[in-house]
Parts: sequence; structure tokens; C-alpha cells
Amino acid sequence: MDQRHQAIAYDFVRRFAGRALPDAHDLPTSRMRALQADEGWSVDVDIPTSTVPCWLSFRVIETDEGPSALLDLALRSGSGTDSANVYSWDEDKGAWQLADNEPELEAT
Repeated sequence: MDQRHQAIAYDFVRRFAGRALPDAHDLPTSRMRALQADEGWSVDVDIPTSTVPCWLSFRVIETDEGPSALLDLALRSGSGTDSANVYSWDEDKGAWQLADNEPELEAT
């Protein structure tokens, strides 16, 4: 990933953690896994938190305005007595929602 796309990816992780993971720490800029895809880059990252980590998947794509990041999926488990549940981030609601089913991931 070139520096311009990498900067967009790092910024996206920081902004996502700021709004969805207030207990995130040691943002994993060195632990991102990026694969080149048809539209740009597919990026996966594990974000450590004070309770359970979050798995974040997003794309960095080229638009008319330049590179941009789009959220594909964010998952985390519950903690304590809620540890059997999985939650997904709902971008429209700005909140974690109980995941009804296992998400279907598109092959890249």
C-alpha cells in the first residue's frame, strides 16, 4: 500500500476507534493486513481494547475526490456474562448491535 492510501487507512482506524471503541488502546498501525483488490485495498485490523478486541474490515478506494475509506464490517464479542454474544457496528445508528447471524463476507 502506498503512503497516500496508508495514511487514509490509519486515519480511518483512529476515527473509527474514536467513535466506536472509547476503550481502544495501542492502535495497531503495524498490525494492519492489506490486500490489493479490484477497487483499491481491502484492509483488516484487530483493535485491542480494555475488554475484548474488535475486528475491523474496510476498503480504501479511489474516488473522484481522492482516496476514501469505506467500512465493510466491525465485530466484537461481549464480555463477562455476555461473552457468548457477537456484536456488529451499525454505522447508521452509531452503535453496537447484537449480530443476528454470522455475517456473509464477500471474497476479495
